[in-house]
Amino acid sequence: MTTHLGETSGDVGTVELRGKVKWFNAVKGYGFLALDSDNSDAFLHVTTLRQSGHEDLKPGATVVCAGVRGPKGWQVMRVIEVDLSTAVATPQKPPPIPDGIAMGDYITALVKWYNNERGYGFVTREALDGDIFVHAAVLRRHGMESLAPGQKVMIRVAEGQKGLQVVEIRGA
Repeated sequence: MTTHLGETSGDVGTVELRGKVKWFNAVKGYGFLALDSDNSDAFLHVTTLRQSGHEDLKPGATVVCAGVRGPKGWQVMRVIEVDLSTAVATPQKPPPIPDGIAMGDYITALVKWYNNERGYGFVTREALDGDIFVHAAVLRRHGMESLAPGQKVMIRVAEGQKGLQVVEIRGA
């Protein structure tokens, strides 16, 4: 059931929503809640989640939030409460270890290219073939605004859906 939040909440025009995390990807910087009220989804951006003191959410976690319905559907504007006890335990298999990389260790990489408008780019490892995807959300999370071609950085990587991706980054 949805209820309108009052003027005193500071969220005029929002509706209180309750749902379970469908999926959330901290690297991409967003995810979706499956709402209890009407079988629709609500978009949740990582910056909104961080304002509640959380960096990530596991599938099944219950979220109470203030949201608005826009042209593309519901959007979470403020997270009110998170109940992690309802999260579904998902078996985690360790990611495959790429050649020449010990997972968890920082490695040196060079920026191949980065496009601020698109919000992503690629880095390469010295003397090893293959590009590694880097997203703007990872840069922001680690206090970086942009990258320049040829810039040396220290990265941690993981296997993503489409290959290697940077999960942590810092200046070299």
